[in-house]
Amino acid sequence: MFTITEKATQYPFACALTGTEKGPFIDTGVVLDAAGPYDRHIYISVETVKELAQVAGVGPSAAEIERQLQARENFGRFEAVKEGLGPDVRRIAASLGDIARALVDERDGVAPVGEPSPLE
Repeated sequence: MFTITEKATQYPFACALTGTEKGPFIDTGVVLDAAGPYDRHIYISVETVKELAQVAGVGPSAAEIERQLQARENFGRFEAVKEGLGPDVRRIAASLGDIARALVDERDGVAPVGEPSPLE
């Protein structure tokens, strides 16, 4: 059974494929008998697994991952701007609605009742 660990805690304390000591790692649970004082515990870094998946064509490419991250960032910015502009946009939309109604009334010869025209 494979598990994830932040550090390779048994010899050789690194990824079996690349030698990197930077985790996180997949602990394969496999231990190879070595001709020395220590057996070799087989860890594979998560980064190495991602690279292998890309080479095998079973994972998104680095460009696709970057595109997805950029899309999320842009969406977050859009939401923040939309939230900040919400009251202003509603006020502008209401004013435009008032102006449009006044134009229609003026075109149809209807005089405003008790309120100044937004066209003035």
